[in-house]
Amino acid sequence: MKPDKLPKTLVIGHQNPDTDSIVSALVYAQLRNQIDGKDRYEGVALGPLNTQSVWLLKQGNTKPPRQVTSIELRVRDLANSTCPTVQNDDPLGKALNHIARDGISTIPVLSETGKLEGILSDRIPECNYFHHFNTEEFLGILFTLDDLVKTFGLDVWQEGAGESTGKLTLDPNTIGNGDILLSGVSQPAIAAAKRAGAAAVIVCTPTPKQDWEETLRATPSVGVYRFTGSLMALTSQLSHCIPAENAMTSRYAFLHPDQPINDVRSQILSSAYPLPVTDNDGLFLGLISRAELLKGKKQKIILVDHFESQQAVNGLADAEIVEIVDHHRVGNLETQLPISVDCRPVGSTATIIAQRFKEHALRPSPTQASLLLGAIISDTLALTSPTTTENDRKSANELATIASLDLGRFSMQVLVQADTTLTASAETLVNQDLKEFGINKIRFSVSQIETVDRNKLTEDRISELREALATTRRERALTLSCLLITDVLQQNSLILIDDADQHRLSELGGGMGAKAPIWEGCVSRKKQFLPKLLEKLSELTP
Repeated sequence: MKPDKLPKTLVIGHQNPDTDSIVSALVYAQLRNQIDGKDRYEGVALGPLNTQSVWLLKQGNTKPPRQVTSIELRVRDLANSTCPTVQNDDPLGKALNHIARDGISTIPVLSETGKLEGILSDRIPECNYFHHFNTEEFLGILFTLDDLVKTFGLDVWQEGAGESTGKLTLDPNTIGNGDILLSGVSQPAIAAAKRAGAAAVIVCTPTPKQDWEETLRATPSVGVYRFTGSLMALTSQLSHCIPAENAMTSRYAFLHPDQPINDVRSQILSSAYPLPVTDNDGLFLGLISRAELLKGKKQKIILVDHFESQQAVNGLADAEIVEIVDHHRVGNLETQLPISVDCRPVGSTATIIAQRFKEHALRPSPTQASLLLGAIISDTLALTSPTTTENDRKSANELATIASLDLGRFSMQVLVQADTTLTASAETLVNQDLKEFGINKIRFSVSQIETVDRNKLTEDRISELREALATTRRERALTLSCLLITDVLQQNSLILIDDADQHRLSELGGGMGAKAPIWEGCVSRKKQFLPKLLEKLSELTP
């Protein structure tokens, strides 16, 4: 995990992304990177790509965008992976130095392979004792003579013959067998240690070894070590030589990197110490504290091709919307701060992106032009939809020139790729281009599928679509669900509606699909069907 975990602004379309949503996210991210001169933006997809989008990207030799399901902040996004750590055989002093120098309260203790073995924190009662206890009593239990030599860099003047199995002492009169005597500049203390059968003496003296040669020759059985500082300095730091694994606690709360922050927020806020984060294998990934929670960065996003919260990515509340580029109605999205909004009455968001190139005195590459052209064709049904504007037609012709494509031939290729009415499952067809809306406490969905020959649909196939529409309404807990089966060549739509309220369903008849009529001239969900449906629902809702 890197310190800066949310460096890029995500450019993201709506759920169940269509070709316009995918292309607009990809190409607008590329445009913003070109304008800024840095790789700061990434176009992503909010779900799997449809057949048409896959074909169009393949034609342009373009890698499909990364798919995301949520931008909800997770533990991994806020965990501090740069916090100091120690290994289990490191001296406690190393951890205490981090605590004092860095002003932190918790030090993770790791194995050689990076697994979390325990934590050291004076905020945890069971390991708080290392600041206060009588270290001398724990020789051979929490630390050894070797730990003293290693931690304090003691000069080994003479190896002893016995093992240090006793205690530490400062008083030559109380020294016993196997003890270690801590002494100042007192050569008689070594003789006393020999008489008592002590294992070693640690002499705190700045004088060199040759000044002690006679004493060492007289006490060959006693280990003699030199600490160049004062006796007070040594005794005050004895706890520093304890190996971290002997002072740490192995009982602690921890978090998994994939846990949503909202699920563990209260746990983090109520914890007396930062909580460690480990993966499924126990590898340490970082610490997360109240500080990380309060200063945590929000994921910056640019929304394209939608203006409805119901169609937006999960976790939107955890994100910072910095811009919206769309060609639909202004929906119910809210932001805390003023943002840039580019909402134009054209037939495709891709048209807006193409115009943004021109407004920045830039020219899309042939690949970008082919992608934008395909998206315009898809969203305007080859420039025949009532949503089509002169700007769409002008942009389409300019893009076709840049991409060296025949507009008519390419349009038919794009539209044919969207026709999966006979091959895809009914559930897939109903949900692949579904958008949710709301009005007067009514939540409803409108799906649209396109075909170049609706006459191939049998009654059995239409029944399958009806059943799938009903299932979708129940599973999503919607008031009603609608499906437009649009014939792009005949320029009309077969309309199916599922509504548990039979009275409302009958009132929505007469061109609204109660008995699945053909709506002549209706090819646009946005400009024809949705406004009419909203009007009807407003009339029927108190």
